[in-house]
Amino acid sequence: MKKAFTLTEIIVTLSIIGVIAALTIPAVMKGYREKMYSAQLKKTVSQIENAAKTVMSDEHAQSFFETTAGVPTTDDTDETVGAPYFLNNYLKNARTGCFNKNDSNANNCILKTYKTAGGTDVEMYSSYCVLTVNGSAVCMWNDTEKENNNIIIDINGIDAPNIIGVDVFSAKISADGTVISDGVDETKCGVKSSDWGHIVDYAQGCLQKVINNNWKITE
Repeated sequence: MKKAFTLTEIIVTLSIIGVIAALTIPAVMKGYREKMYSAQLKKTVSQIENAAKTVMSDEHAQSFFETTAGVPTTDDTDETVGAPYFLNNYLKNARTGCFNKNDSNANNCILKTYKTAGGTDVEMYSSYCVLTVNGSAVCMWNDTEKENNNIIIDINGIDAPNIIGVDVFSAKISADGTVISDGVDETKCGVKSSDWGHIVDYAQGCLQKVINNNWKITE
């Protein structure tokens, strides 16, 4: 006599495998995304920091704010100084000047509106943006106040999930060229910190939260 599985046994076995897969695959995919986001964020921060220190070296400056890149300006049309000069010349980009908040038909590399983990809509502010060759959108705004700048990093451009603290973060370049979190209190990540209401107000401490978590992003 030949022994074999019955059709019922095969169906039951496949059903069990299907249930196990349904329970485990989402967790595996979530873990994969988190690792991918974490690696991309750390890589992009490192690239910006290397760029800041390179421009300081090129111009023999003791402070980033003494360089052409650190000039306080909010004029995105002048690519000879400030954020446009820095992002265009010291990062490897696929696209430059790729954000126009006022043009509904603009082919932007970063969104006009993001969400917090709680679902609150948050506006992006007007700034100069580039899309790097590794797929991260980097936007920078040099305040007219000396030694003050804001950097927004969307590690996967306009692709989902577009959530503050998951794939979009706020940072600053300090005087010595290091990239630091915009705000060090991680409990403020996703919480409105001023009446301004732009993305930088909700992203306070988000990068610091990732750094404190050993560069691990958790959705």
